[in-house]
Amino acid sequence: MNEYYEMALKEINATTAEQIREVAKYCIIDTLSCQRLMVKCNVINEYREVVSISFLSLYDAHYFAGGMKVCNLLGASTRQRGLLTSTISCEQTESESFLEAYVFPPIKGFKNKHPVTGLDFASFFKFNNQDFLIWFIQHNNIPEEKGLYADVLEYLSTKRNEMKKCLAPLKEKKEDMELVIASMNKGLSLPGVIEKELANVKGKKRVSLTKNLYHFINKVRHEFVVEYDSICFDYSCLDAKQYALKVYMNTFYGTAGDSKSPFFLQALAGSIISAGQKNIKLDADFVKIPPERCFQECDKAYDNSNGISKEKYWSRMVNVSMEVMEKLCDKVNDFLRKDNGSSYIKMAYEKVLFLVVFIGKKKYYSILHERKRIIDKSMRVNNTRTLHQIVEDVLKETIKDISQTDLNEIIKTAV
Repeated sequence: MNEYYEMALKEINATTAEQIREVAKYCIIDTLSCQRLMVKCNVINEYREVVSISFLSLYDAHYFAGGMKVCNLLGASTRQRGLLTSTISCEQTESESFLEAYVFPPIKGFKNKHPVTGLDFASFFKFNNQDFLIWFIQHNNIPEEKGLYADVLEYLSTKRNEMKKCLAPLKEKKEDMELVIASMNKGLSLPGVIEKELANVKGKKRVSLTKNLYHFINKVRHEFVVEYDSICFDYSCLDAKQYALKVYMNTFYGTAGDSKSPFFLQALAGSIISAGQKNIKLDADFVKIPPERCFQECDKAYDNSNGISKEKYWSRMVNVSMEVMEKLCDKVNDFLRKDNGSSYIKMAYEKVLFLVVFIGKKKYYSILHERKRIIDKSMRVNNTRTLHQIVEDVLKETIKDISQTDLNEIIKTAV
């Protein structure tokens, strides 16, 4: 491909013209293949919600970058204020670039001694809304003096929070029904599984399970599965909408930092990066806990292979990690609230990784552990294995020979 380009730049003739046509044909096929793959795997971005908010057509939402969607909504918001703005890029005198978000360099290699977990900001766009809170303090709650970015982000945040409120009961019911499905797959009857699940819980969880499951006790398996599929569909649709809105809100930060944008705002872009770096480094210093303190009981039960099995040992460490991180998350948020003087910036516990291999910054493969296993289909065309199975195969190859350093080659072999 590069040779064709170089030859065409040097000389234009019938041969190079044909070669460039081949390049164009390849690019078209490559682009269409990506779209076909996304359709086949049902990985289609939910653009309708963004379109209805940003005054765009579906065509524009698919074929234009996020910055255009942001500028369109900001421009519409200025008209509501009786102002007129141009979307033509202005020549900015700003030439300095901001530092990127801080990423801790990982210790590369295979990690099988302890689970790996972490905290992440609950949502990046909340840093944008930090300006909104600062405005309240500095302007004594005078709506007429609210900034454009703060005004628009407040509107979007309210809209997304409404979606998340509707999403919560669907998620709860979906998870409760998945408990039943997991047990039914082991050969148990529907009424028996429901009674068993209700007997094993108390308090608020029992109230939740009773509300979501008890009315199925006299129904057949088929009716239960149909209802579960319907809940999954409703949940996925609403989740896709709120996620699209989240991504859209995150895009505002990029537009604020783009010197070519008519809505370039250096102070906002710089403050987001500075606040992010400051808070993530503060958190890192706060959560430095020797892992041995957390897993003493697990180590004692395992007793260097003389006690419980390795599988049970690893399972216990994963469960301990989940419990510790949930408690630690609350402590970190208390610390941030005292440091920032506001409870707006929050960290959220995400996941536990075990086993895991780090190959670079933000590059790793592992087995993901949450409250329950979530398995996604691999994006490879005609692939019959799940992504979870592929990762397990890679980890098995890694365990066979931990001395191997070419981790990329191991991944290629397994995939």
